[in-house]
Amino acid sequence: SKIEIINEDIKEKEFSKNANTGWLGITDKYWITTLIPEENKSFSNFLNLAELSEINFNDYEDITLLIPEDKGFESISNEVKEQIFSNKELAYEIVSNHILPFKFKESNLKKYSHLDTLNGGSLDIEVSDRKLIINQKIRVIEKDIKVQEGLVHLIDNPILNNKIDQDNLNASTISLNQILEKSLIAIKMISSNEY
Repeated sequence: SKIEIINEDIKEKEFSKNANTGWLGITDKYWITTLIPEENKSFSNFLNLAELSEINFNDYEDITLLIPEDKGFESISNEVKEQIFSNKELAYEIVSNHILPFKFKESNLKKYSHLDTLNGGSLDIEVSDRKLIINQKIRVIEKDIKVQEGLVHLIDNPILNNKIDQDNLNASTISLNQILEKSLIAIKMISSNEY
């Protein structure tokens, strides 16, 4: 089973996907590239987002594409996933978070503390035990895969925008803190007769 992205010069905007865990073939008139993940890894969620966003990777030269494996999407709540996979603009924003406007080998990424993404977002970069870590939690699982437009690195989690990331990770904490904070203010106002 395979997933193919075919350049518009060859056929009208064709994006076919027949697999969840197979290989990814990216081609245009003059070249073809294949990404074959390890047997237990797949990246169909990201490809579905890219399809929904209607982003055309062939529009860019010398890019770095960070493709998250599907397993990373499991930690996202169902309601957030539903929102992401049903909103074209949000899908475009998230896919753009995974594109760096220059070609970076993994070893070169380690030289920076911050990098700008295609949509103007920023990624925090750090190195721990000689391993690259993006935004304090995302790790590169396969690096320096060459494609015509640049390089691909497979990563273990998606790069969400800050609002979705914060809402998703801290939803219950924020709600509880807000309730406690408002309750304490109300108690203070009542006890001091300042309402």
